[in-house]
This record gives sequence, structure tokens and C-alpha cells, in this order.
Amino acid sequence: MTRRRPALRILVVGSGVGGSILARVLARQGHQVTLLERSRHPRFALGESSTPLAGLSLERLARRWDLPDLAHLATYEAWSEHLAPLRRGLKRGFTFIDQRKDTSDSNRRLLVAASPADRCADAHWLRADVDHHLVQRAETEGIEVVQGIELEPLEPPRPGTSWRWAGRVGSEAIGGTADFIIDASGRHGWLSTTACGPAPSQTTFRTRLLANHFEGVRPLQTRSGDPYPAGAAAVHHLLDEGWLYELRFDDGRTSAGLVLSAPLASRLDDSGKERNDQETSFRWTNVLKKYPELGHRFATATPCEPWVTSAQLQFRKNQSVGPGWALLPNSYAFWSPLFSTGIAWNLLAVERLAEVFDPSGRTARSSGLVRYSTYLEEEATHLRHLVETAYGSMSDFDRFHAATLVYFAAASYSEVLQRVRDQPEVPPCWSKFLGAGDPVLAVALRQLANCSTKTPGSLSRRMVEVLSPRDLVGLDAGQASALYPADLETVLSRLDRLPLSQREKHRAASRLEC
Repeated sequence: MTRRRPALRILVVGSGVGGSILARVLARQGHQVTLLERSRHPRFALGESSTPLAGLSLERLARRWDLPDLAHLATYEAWSEHLAPLRRGLKRGFTFIDQRKDTSDSNRRLLVAASPADRCADAHWLRADVDHHLVQRAETEGIEVVQGIELEPLEPPRPGTSWRWAGRVGSEAIGGTADFIIDASGRHGWLSTTACGPAPSQTTFRTRLLANHFEGVRPLQTRSGDPYPAGAAAVHHLLDEGWLYELRFDDGRTSAGLVLSAPLASRLDDSGKERNDQETSFRWTNVLKKYPELGHRFATATPCEPWVTSAQLQFRKNQSVGPGWALLPNSYAFWSPLFSTGIAWNLLAVERLAEVFDPSGRTARSSGLVRYSTYLEEEATHLRHLVETAYGSMSDFDRFHAATLVYFAAASYSEVLQRVRDQPEVPPCWSKFLGAGDPVLAVALRQLANCSTKTPGSLSRRMVEVLSPRDLVGLDAGQASALYPADLETVLSRLDRLPLSQREKHRAASRLEC
């Protein structure tokens, strides 16, 4: 008989998506949870594009811990029906556009569908709305939420004692004790900057961000043969200066950001701040006017918020857990928004910590945290390799196309396997994120790094061959046109590439239907 572990006093620092959901799950388990937030909701935030893997995590968390609103966030249709006041945008896939050409008519495109229809599509998240909603739900469920707090430096407790934390909300002093602290507050988080320092620089690229929400951006035009409306996606424009993303919301606003590569990134000061909004706006306009299509589409756009200017985006801490504390991925490591990995990786970590801290669970807390740390370390390295390979290919669209296939093979393989499996011996949350450790993906990344071919299309053909054991969605059929629709029949014809039982194969069609 499994002995139930005692409930804990747990402090969660940071009330974004990961922190708020984790606080609610831990409270469902019977722990005494306090959720701290430096700012006040609703507040402007970036990090707004979801993926199918994020949706699967939300659905599992909703079922396991009776949090139905999380399932409503998992797809565009459910969100529109059940959480209509929360603003969102339709995301049917990933659109990449090479903007280095002299005329907009010749710009090359790569479109990869993530869903076959709007009803089961992903969504862009207006984070101000989503984060506020999740915090309100946490308060409704009896969690102590403290907003607007300035925390004092943290002193590690002596062995056998509890954490003591203190801060101020305005002129009011506030504090308490905790058995365990989880930092979900990002790169400059309270715990992550005191309990663990940064790891040595590990990337071959450095980028910073200029971003805002805009009104009046002209829509992106769809071309004949596109597998979905080209603008109903996470749109990426490849530029000489780096790249630009745009996410369009149903209310007409567009979230857009310039991810500037060195040396342009180094022209921001160490804090990542420009001197003022006027200077930032000038830099933004100066870049976009070089590209006819972007200049035309953003010519009528007006910013909705103060500009966001980031410090260097890339970071990694030297550890993710320690005595009495743990970091969520958003506080542990980040490389780039290129493949929209942030929300999905954070939610996977929420699922894992939920298992580790479940009082009725079978996993010892200490061994569970070691496993959690080991997985995050391997996944952070894997994500760096994925993104580094893509960044190293951006000046050559054929090479970039080939590099993206590694990500899409990994993501689609993981998604299909999670949707089709019955009750796997290893819970889905302990499947390594985006195929970390998969030898097939490792070979593909090595070949891309070492290959110098300039023959158009040859690299993508080579990638299709290497990735064949993980290609469930027809990467081989679309590589010539760079258009990849979501096709159920293709997936069903390739189920032998998955480790499935006959029972699971027979049920696959019903589980994969939109």
C-alpha cells in the first residue's frame, strides 16, 4: 500500500501560464500554495503562439486535475466557444517567407500545416487575457495570490529548516515560509538569479528583440495551392538583419517582433533598452522599409503598447533544481521564439512536477526531481541544436528549408504518438520533448552541420531520406513545393513507423480525426 506523503507549503514565483497552472494543480493535490507576481494583471506579455504538443499537455492536465478551462485553451474552436472573452488568433501552421529578394513577387515561401481545419487548430494567445484569466481562476480556487510584490533577496535555509521569504506590496511588508519554491518568473527571476547562476555562453548566435502589438497591418496574401490561409499561422519573415514574426489576432491586432542578429543586436545597451520609444520605432521602420512587401503591409500600422526591447534572448542557468527549489523551463533556458517551443515545454514541465509533488504518487520526490533536472538539461541542449542549425541556415533558403524539416519531423512524430497510444507504461509527460536523445534526429542535425552542398533542393531531399523513420506526415511529398498540408491518410499509411499495438493502430483513425 502506497503511503500518502504530507502536504507542503509551496511558493510559486511568477504568474504566467506555467506558474499559474502549476499553482492550481498543486492546490488540487492538497498543498498550501502561494503565488507571487511582480507586476499586476492584466499586464502586457509576449510568448503568444501555441502548438499541438502544448494542446495535448493542456488536455491531459484538464482531465487529470479537473481543470476544464485548460482543455478549452487547447484548440481554437473550444476556446472560441467556451472562453470567447479571451482574445485569440487562428493558427493553422507555420509560414516562412524569404524576404531577401528585390521584389515581393519573387519571395519564396515554406508553409507547414499543423491542423487540417480551423476547428482543431492551435491558437495565438493574447497573453494579457490568458494570464489574467488563469490568475483569476487560481484566486477563485482559494490560492493565495500576491500581485505587485517586490521581493527581497533570498537566503538559502539551513538544513532541516524552511525557506523564509519577504517583500513589499507598496508600503506593506509581507512574507512567509515555504517548504519548496518553484521559480516560473523567467530569465531574471527571483530564485534563478540567487540560487543558481548562468551557464557559460553556449550558442553560436546572439539575438535581441524589438516587439509590439499593432493595429492596421495589412493581411498577408494567400497563394494558389497554399495548404491554409498563409497569414493564419505563426508567420516568419527571413531578413538580412535576422527575422520578423507576426501573429494575427481575431480582433484585428497583430503581434510582431524583430529578432535582430549580431551585430545589430549589440547596438542595444546591456539591459536591452533603447533610449525611448521614438528611437525604437525609427529602428523598426528603418528595417522594414528595405523589404517591399513588409513595408507595404506595415505602412498603415500603429503600435498599441509601449515598445518591448529585450536583452539578449539566449540564456541557460547552470542548474534547474536544488535543495528545496526548482525552475520551470522559462526560468532555466531559452534560445529563440523561432519554433514556438516555449509554451509546450513549460506545460510539459508542469505535468512532470505535478507527478513529482502528487502526495498519492509512487515516485519519490527526490528521485523525481533528479529525473526532472536530467530531462531539462538534455532537452535544453537538443533545442539549442535545433535552433542553432536553423539560424546557421537563414542566409540560404534551401538550407533553411532542410533545417526546419528536422523540427517538423520531431514535432509531428511526438504528437501522433501521444494521440494514438492507449495507456503507455511511461506517461507522455516523461517522453523527451521534441525527440531529445533521438538518434535519427541527431544524425540529421550532424549532416546539416557538415554538409556544404549548394545544389537547390539537394539538402531537403537528403533530410527527407534521413528523417524517413520519423516522417509520418509526408515531408517527402512536399519538399519540392515547400508546401506541407495536414493529411490524415498519409499518417494512417505510416503507422508502422510507430511503436504501436494492433489495437492502437485500429483506433488510430478515430483518435486522429479532427
